[in-house]
Amino acid sequence: SGGTLVWSPAGGALSYSNNLGTSWTASSGGVPTGLSPVADRVTSSTFYVDDGVNGRVFVSTDGGASFTAKITGLPTGPSWSPNDAELAAVPGKAGHVWFTTGAGGLYRSTDSAATQSKVASVSAAYKVGFGAAAPSANYPTIYIWGTVGGVTGIFRSIDQGASWVRVDDAAHQFGWIHSVIGDPRVYGRVYVAI
Repeated sequence: SGGTLVWSPAGGALSYSNNLGTSWTASSGGVPTGLSPVADRVTSSTFYVDDGVNGRVFVSTDGGASFTAKITGLPTGPSWSPNDAELAAVPGKAGHVWFTTGAGGLYRSTDSAATQSKVASVSAAYKVGFGAAAPSANYPTIYIWGTVGGVTGIFRSIDQGASWVRVDDAAHQFGWIHSVIGDPRVYGRVYVAI
């Protein structure tokens, strides 16, 4: 709703503001510094933080005032590459989040990270994002940079990860990708930041 801001300043504690940034209060719950908070795209009081180095997902249901490690025991990433773990909240779907674990693959939750399931068809996942649903679908298109069927590339799924179609090819590789996200209005259009 924009009424609450949650911020992870460089070198500082995860903090929240209820007055448009006039003042900030440190969040409780032991979230490590340097991790990016993500807002639920429907429930305004819910925020998530993915701690890929320690295999945890933290959740706040009180507007960022406190966080609890709801998911633990995920595959861990190297401490020198914490950005291999990325969490994205699904537009229009309360409590739906997808998160990458680098070489550990792709996971999803539909209950605000109370439980999670691994997407079996994805053996490695580094970035995840969403775009406009296919004309035949009622769930946003999922885009990943990861490995499916032994091939690493950019893939999309219109059926919540049941099947994947590669959208790049061997002649169009981009090195290390920092972000992948679909256009929210145009099905099939995807943006890649390198």
